[in-house]
Parts: sequence; structure tokens; C-alpha cells
Amino acid sequence: HTDSVLSLSTAPWDPHLFASSSKDNTFILWHVDFNDDEEIKAEKVGIATGHTNNVTRVRYSNSSKHRFIVSVSNDTTIKLWPLKMLKERTEDLKLQSSATLVAHAKDITCLDISLNDRLCVTGSMDKTAKLWHIETDKMHFTIGGMLNGHRRGVWDARFSPSTQAVITCSGDCMIRIFSLPSRDCIATLTGHPSAVLNGVIVNSGKQIISSDSGGLLKIWDIAANECITTVEAHDEKIWALQMASDESRFITASSDGRIRIWEDISERKREEEERCRAEKAHNEQILENLMQQNHYTEALAFSLTLARPYSCLKIVQGMMELKSDELLSAVRKLRAEELVVLLDFAAQWNTNSRTADVAQLVLHRVLHSFSPDDLLKIPNFASLIEAYIPYTSRHFDRLTRARQNAAFLNYTLSQMTLSNL
Repeated sequence: HTDSVLSLSTAPWDPHLFASSSKDNTFILWHVDFNDDEEIKAEKVGIATGHTNNVTRVRYSNSSKHRFIVSVSNDTTIKLWPLKMLKERTEDLKLQSSATLVAHAKDITCLDISLNDRLCVTGSMDKTAKLWHIETDKMHFTIGGMLNGHRRGVWDARFSPSTQAVITCSGDCMIRIFSLPSRDCIATLTGHPSAVLNGVIVNSGKQIISSDSGGLLKIWDIAANECITTVEAHDEKIWALQMASDESRFITASSDGRIRIWEDISERKREEEERCRAEKAHNEQILENLMQQNHYTEALAFSLTLARPYSCLKIVQGMMELKSDELLSAVRKLRAEELVVLLDFAAQWNTNSRTADVAQLVLHRVLHSFSPDDLLKIPNFASLIEAYIPYTSRHFDRLTRARQNAAFLNYTLSQMTLSNL
């Protein structure tokens, strides 16, 4: 090429073949060889001339039955190029277009071909996207419909690989989903703060990944019409977004000079969440069994290991109902890290008058189980004790007032009894 390259496209039916389009008004076909020593060699096998302005996008057919390539340009035309002579070439092939149509009123920015090679979609700065029937037998185009609704130029348009839908991304910060049978807009996704430059449907038509000119990536739930994840992927415009064939990874390229590979961890995350749920249920069953068997000492240590404040509270309350002072013996068996967790929980319980008695009992047993020197060796012990002071003062004042009120009632009752005599 003699000017900037604007797009690349690989042939699904030949991993060694790709095409590049350029601002020099041409696109070139390349054959790549991968040697055992990992050396990559690219050979030019064909060139297409005929556009009178930048060739903005090229796309290969998805099937090898009728091999062709489609190109669009800023000259507002769409061209169809048969590739049946590619295998028979003896020198660089000069492609001849079999069909040319003026597709839009302004620059054409995007292009995609359906999986069955019967339709292609184009988007333009004229705010529209258009569908085109591809007659593979005659290698011609016919108009397939217009997709309207955007208020600014369309930057990307792509077919869903698993449903009869097309998505369009626009400078109006919106993504629209169109039904192929009716050509109607069935959903509009809003939330991007800047122009949406790319979009692709994934996960069997359930989600959309999109990118914008501010460097953001968003993942959308189509059924709920809402964004479920936003990632600050790049510092500048994300010009390219491409999904791997197995949808396990996708690639983004930005004007910040970076190309990034992203991995879909949804399945791994679901498995981790399921494992956590199963582990939680298992631990809860162990705790319940220990409490039912009145093994409170083991249950207390286990709940502290799991960091379960509510379970720990129930266990201490169960110990308080026993005649023997099991809490004292349980506290003496705790390790330093478990003791820190217990005191932290107790400080939380102390903030509520309904559980303050449990907190005070825990603190009492701790202070009577260890020497001051041992307690001061516990990390953050001083701050844990300080957390007790404000609420303990309030509880003391409340109990003092209650005691005074009770004494006043007793005095009043005694005076009433004397007067009756």
C-alpha cells in the first residue's frame, strides 16, 4: 500500500488468506505462510482497484462454496468481487468487480456479511444502515432494506451469529437492535457517554459487547436492555473490536497505541460462585450439627474461622444458657487471631442494647482468661477495647437510670403501704 491501512479481513475458509484495505483506494489480497521456525511470510496474491476514495472496509465470504469479497468506500459505493480465479492465478491477480452500487449518501464506515452469505449490511455517516441481498449465482447485489433511527452517523453494523438480528452503533451514543424479518428496531441501548464505535453480539444472542470513543467497554444484557459491566479499557478511541470464533476471547485496538486481548471469565466466575455456594452450605451444615450436639467450643472456633458474626452470636448465647461456664473454657482455647475476630464481633454486638450483655460477657471472660501482658501482645487490642468504651458508658448510664427508677418504685410502694396502715 502507498497510504494508511484502514481494515483487515481474514478468509474463514482459508486461514492463510487475508485482505487489507487502504486510503490509497485499493485493497490487496495476501497469502501468509507460517514456517516451523515461526517465521511469517506474506505474499501479495491479488489487488483490487476501482474505488475512487478510501476503501474503509473489506469482508470475505463465510463459505468456500461461492468465494467472494465485498468492499465499501468513502466514494459511497459497495462492490462485489468474485474470487473464483484465485486458485488459477499464475501471477498477481487483478480483481474485477461483478457489481457496484451507490449505497449511501455519505462515507460508508462499516460492513458485515451474514453467516449464510446471503445478506450484507453497511453503515454510513448519513445516519442509516442498509441491507443488501447477495445473489451468489449471478454475483450481484439487490437492495434488502433500510435500518433507520439513529440521529448521527453509524460507525458499526453487525449480524448476530445465532439470531435473526442486526445491531448498529452510532455517534448518537446509542446501540440499536433490528429484527431481520421485519427490519424494525426492537431495542435501543443507551448508556455510553460518547460515540459507540463497535459492537458485537455474543453468548448465543444474549449479550452485546460494545466500545466507544472514550475508551470504555460495555457488556449488555439484551433481554433486560441494560448494561451489566463497564470497563475502562483504553485511554482513547477504541477503533477495533473483534471476537474470537469460540467467543472465549476478544481483542480491542485503540488510538492510544495499544492492542489488548480480553478473556471471557463468565464461566469461570459462575463455577467459582457455585463452589462458594456449595462450600457455604457445607459449612453452615457443620455449624448447625455442632450446635445441635451442644459442641459449642468447636462451633465457636469454626464460626470465627469463617468470620460469621451472627452464627458466633448464637453460639455464645447458647453457651450462656448452660450452667457450666463453657464460654470461659472456650475463650482460653482460642488462638490469637481467633481472639481478635471474637473481640471485633463483640465490639459490634456492644453497639446494640439487645446484644450488649453478650458483648460484655465476652469481654469479661477474655480479661479474666489472659494476663495483661498477653493481651497487649494481641494485634490492635487497644483499639478493640477503645471501641467498647463509648457504648459501654451509654449502657452503664441506662442501667443506672433503670436501677434508680426501680428504687424509686420500691420507695413509693413502701410509702403507700405505710399510709394504709
